[in-house]
Amino acid sequence: YRELTQLLPQTIFETDTDGNLVFANKHAMQTFGYEEAELAQGLNVLDLVAPVDKERARHNIGRVLRGNTLHNNEYRLHRKDGSIIEAMISSGPIYGEGRVCGIRGMIADITRRKMVEKSMRENEFLLQSIFRSAPVGIGMVVDRVIKWANDKVCEITGYTPDELMGRSSLILYPSREDYDFVGKEKYRQIRSHGTGTVEATWQRKDGTLVDILLSSTPLDADNLHAGMVFTVLNITEKKKSQAELKKAKDEWERSFDAINDIITIQDRDMHIMRANKTTCKILGKDYRDIIGKKCYELFRGRDETCPCCPVLETLEDKAVHHATIEHEDLRKIFEVTSSSVQDENGVLEYIIHVAKDITEQKKLQEDLFQAHKMEAMGTLAGGIAHDFNNILFALLGYAEMTRENVPSESIAVEYVDQVIKAGNRASELVRQILTFSRKHDEERQAIQPSTIIKEAMKLMHASLPSTIEIREEVDSESGSIAADPTNLHQILVNLCTNALHAMENEKGVLTVRLSRVHLTDPAVNSGGDEKPFVELVVSDTGSGMDDRTMERIFEPYFTTKEAGRGSGMGLALVYSIVKDYGGFVDVESVPGKGTAMSVYFPVLEERAGQEKHRIKKSIPRGSERILVVDDEESVVKVYMSMLERLGYSVISLTESRKALEVFEKYSEDIDLVLTDQTMPGITGEELAREILKIRPDLPIIVCSGYSSTLSEEEARGIGIDRFITKPVSREDLAVAIREVLEGRQIAE
Repeated sequence: YRELTQLLPQTIFETDTDGNLVFANKHAMQTFGYEEAELAQGLNVLDLVAPVDKERARHNIGRVLRGNTLHNNEYRLHRKDGSIIEAMISSGPIYGEGRVCGIRGMIADITRRKMVEKSMRENEFLLQSIFRSAPVGIGMVVDRVIKWANDKVCEITGYTPDELMGRSSLILYPSREDYDFVGKEKYRQIRSHGTGTVEATWQRKDGTLVDILLSSTPLDADNLHAGMVFTVLNITEKKKSQAELKKAKDEWERSFDAINDIITIQDRDMHIMRANKTTCKILGKDYRDIIGKKCYELFRGRDETCPCCPVLETLEDKAVHHATIEHEDLRKIFEVTSSSVQDENGVLEYIIHVAKDITEQKKLQEDLFQAHKMEAMGTLAGGIAHDFNNILFALLGYAEMTRENVPSESIAVEYVDQVIKAGNRASELVRQILTFSRKHDEERQAIQPSTIIKEAMKLMHASLPSTIEIREEVDSESGSIAADPTNLHQILVNLCTNALHAMENEKGVLTVRLSRVHLTDPAVNSGGDEKPFVELVVSDTGSGMDDRTMERIFEPYFTTKEAGRGSGMGLALVYSIVKDYGGFVDVESVPGKGTAMSVYFPVLEERAGQEKHRIKKSIPRGSERILVVDDEESVVKVYMSMLERLGYSVISLTESRKALEVFEKYSEDIDLVLTDQTMPGITGEELAREILKIRPDLPIIVCSGYSSTLSEEEARGIGIDRFITKPVSREDLAVAIREVLEGRQIAE
């Protein structure tokens, strides 16, 4: 809006509620003679109003601040040099946060119009006599001496009749050279045509110059020295108007060409009559190759209009119409607007055709839609994890206990092992789902990615077919990042696995490159500062992908692989993990030539910490009494079987409210509480709070399939000793119970 107002040949201004100017365009500076710095010092709009109109202006300002819009109010205004201009002002309120916070207006200089009106009134008075009412200056010169002149000549020259009569006409010219030139030109024309007309310049009595159109006719065609009758027109204003018109035209053309959208003016047959520079640039054609061509010939290269072309509708009803049109040849999408230009009788003369390139905007919208879709899938993934983990817990628990009771030589051992293996794969898949939905707890730390990548590549060398050529370009000084080492390892394995599957017959080149780069984060607006990133690139020479495939590669369960070669979660996990780390993924692929997956991690300027290692313990047993609470009956039964086999006495309940009642009655006989988190009625967190009010020293373990409301850190803050995620093996559960019980006993 501000840039556009700077191009307008009218004064545009804005004030605050006190009338202080806060903005004025360049035309305002030119009109009133002020500099921009003077506006910044708080120039009030009333300072520009002549005293005679100031009270009326103050009243009207109050009306606008009360929400009124005023049109075409005339005022006399001061310029900085003290001169007065006649002006017509239209103004209205500026709203902000539901209230009037200022005034916006436009000022039109009507000084010349007022002068013309005054001149017309004077001419009307002169019409009382034929001579005095002549619309042009009339006079007579004999032997270069002014014999008489009407009032119009006096008006043009600034002399009185007495000052002109009997004096040489030379006094009206700025120089002798001007005088001689006009005389020679008039005489030349008179000899050829009987009259002579020439544009010239007169010097008024006050020394100012005035442009005139001078015509002379001899009193005696055979004797030019007998005298001349002349008429004179003051064309100063016309000259100025022509100059202003040319200036306005130049300004319009510059504005027209400066607009970044395609703008063409077309006739009723859709022939282009005019086009701005953007049209030439986007179409890649010279201006001369555009003019006269039909719109659709240039955009489509065909002899038929575009589908849904808004110009056709405008030709029918002369209204403004819009349409979104995609041009495959240009590989661009345009928001097209058409409007009509009509003559005074309402007949359509021209079509204004504007095509705004919205290709990038559409891409951003599609990216946003994709992000929302990914977020929705993540929410769904987190939602199903709780129930799925409960099912897996029961399945794995019964399978493990069955395995113990089956003779080692039985064929059933192999079957049960396969069940356990499948259950563990399902458990890993749930973990991947939670990672995708960013609900999975991870141990993020400062690491050197080059170390992890090098170790992972040793595994890739051993696992990939020898027919694949592996090239490593790992910069050890690429920097540190904040990440889970396991996740980084998983990212590389997933990318390399995808690259392997993309190479036909498992032949080709796999390149892994790690380096430090500086670039602008695409998550911020364009023009942001460059930041350091660690770039991990995995490229292959495989089959590549088309655009439709690339649009879906980060969707969970989307895969182009045959059955049995992937779950479709690999790239979805990469996308989710990297985004959660504050990074991003970029993909370049050409069908038949290969794919390059680039992953960017924000650089963390600190040294990598030491990884923590868990010490595996043997399966411990016990004899304490444990209260088990879970709303899934199958889970409760697994708990009972597991814990009783380990020697514990178990009280199991599937209703959390009932469990609280039982605990209140037998609180001193219970040594540990093992509870689910997500339960109807009272959640595990709420149950733990109530239990700890009764027995603050009681050990509590929460074992949940998934919880979006309680984290391990929050659980510890409440007083819960351990937060375990289902499915949990009997060994891990046994270790956790003993650690909690013995930890409390040691503390006591």
